[in-house]
Amino acid sequence: MNELSTYQKVLEPGRWRLQIQAGREVKKVTLLGMRSRWYPLTHVPKEDLHARLQKRPNGEVPDAVILRGTPTVYAIEGPWLMMWPAPAHNWTVAITTAPKVKIHA
Repeated sequence: MNELSTYQKVLEPGRWRLQIQAGREVKKVTLLGMRSRWYPLTHVPKEDLHARLQKRPNGEVPDAVILRGTPTVYAIEGPWLMMWPAPAHNWTVAITTAPKVKIHA
């Protein structure tokens, strides 16, 4: 049985990474926009999202160079959900997850 669960979180301006629940697969990410409407974010591969980030030579991404606005895309890397661009306001994000399916060999 695939039990979907959705949880909501208020985003802090400038925070572009959220820790997600371990052992769960993200199915959908939506953003509560203006006029209380939910807008889906588009999933992109983590390599595409990393290509958008300005990094220092050591690979670090400083918060000062992160573009701010309304998030439109997201990627998953390990326990992190990363959004681009970083939220400029206190948006509410809803993350729908399901248990990861384990394949027994």
